[in-house]
Amino acid sequence: MGIPSEARDIWENARRKNSVVIPSPVEDHKVSIAKECVQEGVRAGLKAAVIACVASAVPTKKKKKKKKNTMSWQQYVDEHLMCEIDDGQQQHLTSAAIIGHDGTVWAQSDAFPQFTPAEITGIMNDFAEPGSLAPTGLFLGGVKYMVIQGESGAVIRGKKGPGGVTVKKTNLALIIGIYDEPLTPGQCNIIVEKLGDYLIEQAL
Repeated sequence: MGIPSEARDIWENARRKNSVVIPSPVEDHKVSIAKECVQEGVRAGLKAAVIACVASAVPTKKKKKKKKNTMSWQQYVDEHLMCEIDDGQQQHLTSAAIIGHDGTVWAQSDAFPQFTPAEITGIMNDFAEPGSLAPTGLFLGGVKYMVIQGESGAVIRGKKGPGGVTVKKTNLALIIGIYDEPLTPGQCNIIVEKLGDYLIEQAL
């Protein structure tokens, strides 16, 4: 007489629950490799975190600011105001100077005329009251220049024959350029006013 089917099913289920599954060597090896991979990942993550913390804690060196190149006032006259317009043609201003608002000479070219304090005062007055030199003309080194269109409070331009003069006022100084043919009024204006604009940017 056999075991009833219902009893056999109950017995089979009970046997399966109580049975012990013995993994094969291959399965053990796979499990071991998986554990090692997980551990390596954890160690790598911790290492990266430590490096990041150390890097953030170490102060970085600040780049040193480059010092601006400074030039003497005489260099501004020699290398900028008296520079040659055309290479080899020796076209440049006849003379030039940088003079303080009080008439003190900061730098000048060799041929710059000997001026009087009254002449500088007259120029400064025209900057304060544009047009004041128009009736009398602009005097510099005893030479009279007819005042032509300038820029109120910033630039005074004078003309005498084929030559003339340009005076640019900066915060602290007067930039003066005197020219004659073959140099043109426009070329003189550019030379003098360009340097004046640069010095104004430097608060000079």
